[in-house]
Amino acid sequence: MEILGSGKTSRLYKSLYLKQHLVYAIDVAFSTEKGAGNVYIMSVFDPKNICEIKTEIKKQIKNIVSNGITEEELRRSKLSIKTDWKFSLETPLGIANTFGYWHLMGNAEFITEYIKKLESFTCSDIVKFFKKYYSQKTIFNVALLPKIK
Repeated sequence: MEILGSGKTSRLYKSLYLKQHLVYAIDVAFSTEKGAGNVYIMSVFDPKNICEIKTEIKKQIKNIVSNGITEEELRRSKLSIKTDWKFSLETPLGIANTFGYWHLMGNAEFITEYIKKLESFTCSDIVKFFKKYYSQKTIFNVALLPKIK
């Protein structure tokens, strides 16, 4: 998800913020849950831009599915994720939160395997993920918009 929408080098940030100026901010998050997970694309924007934003998001996802990602995008993504992971384990609260979360998910050993698994991902793995889990049937749109007067 880093490649799609986390940070200033992400595809959605470059497209929607830098090039088209359709959003004030954008981020993508992946929530791991036991048995399922959700991808969230969050943005702050002028309501008049909503249709263009949704179209561009779909376009960028389809572009990943059709054309893949670059080795540089994958490298930057891995570095960002590893940095976040290491920072999350710097405080007692962070350690307790991480260990507690993965223990509750029934996968406490994940903590010691995480970085090794991350390093093993390839560009084609990312494309396979999007092909497997991205579907127009599973997309839900939620927008908090001001009342029109």
